[in-house]
Amino acid sequence: FRAPANGRFQPHPIRVVRTQLLGAEVETRGEDSKFLLHKNLDTLWEPFSCGFEFCLARWFLTSGLSQSRIDEFFNLPLVNIPGVGPSDSKKAHEEGVNCFTSGTTWAKKLDKLDPDLLPSDWVEVTYPPGHFKGFDQPISYRYRSLKKVVQSLLKQQYLDGYFHYRPELWFGEHGERIIGPAYTGDQFIGDYVDIPQGDFVIGVIAMSDAGELSSLCGDQSFNPLNITLLNINPELRAQPSKGCTRALGLFPQKPKYIVSEENPRNLEQVRANAVVQAVIRDAFQEIQELWKEGADFICPDGKIRRGHVTCAGWL
Repeated sequence: FRAPANGRFQPHPIRVVRTQLLGAEVETRGEDSKFLLHKNLDTLWEPFSCGFEFCLARWFLTSGLSQSRIDEFFNLPLVNIPGVGPSDSKKAHEEGVNCFTSGTTWAKKLDKLDPDLLPSDWVEVTYPPGHFKGFDQPISYRYRSLKKVVQSLLKQQYLDGYFHYRPELWFGEHGERIIGPAYTGDQFIGDYVDIPQGDFVIGVIAMSDAGELSSLCGDQSFNPLNITLLNINPELRAQPSKGCTRALGLFPQKPKYIVSEENPRNLEQVRANAVVQAVIRDAFQEIQELWKEGADFICPDGKIRRGHVTCAGWL
């Protein structure tokens, strides 16, 4: 940083002129034979049957329509099954387009968008009233397998070329070291000392932020426990459309704290934190084994590599 005359520090651009990869070359353990099937027209639009259906489903999601308005759309005599186009699958050419015709079938197809993460993968936990001090109603939350969520993130082909398997050292014009993305930092470099040669580190960054579901569920809100991977180029990771974030868990809606002599007001935050910790504990229960033993993951290029998962930060 340079200090101008007014005493305020102003950042100045730094140019990286040299990059040094650290650690051994990451070994591959085969290739997933089904990984590139999406290039076949038979599976191009899955789970949708054609590009028209895909575009319509995307519009429903991005337009902000409520579920009642979507249902109203399907009740109008406007829905027509589209003709078969050149980019449609072989099955569509032979049997015709099987376009969704109701809000229910639309929702079912959305559930199949990611075959690695199905609605049935969610584990629901419910604690009885009084389990957490100060809360006299049942408390429920959900989580799913950390390994499955990480695999879902890794398996996205467009990340090929933007996913960093090895730590990097960046240097400037005068030989000075430059700290850039997380994979250029000392923590990421140090993690490689503790894993077998030829494996790679998968750094998980967790985050949570409550949001509103007003367009779908009245005045309901939700608070997901999301994760992303520090190995992903941050410029790509910052784009919501790239799908670099996945929900690992769902925190319960804020329960009502009952103030009493045994549950004073000044302990409300501490007691509520116990609920949050229960969700985090369950959601990350696999992380010790995934770090110590590692697991085989299908990577963005379709190759299978041995990765060790660690929690690298929380936003």
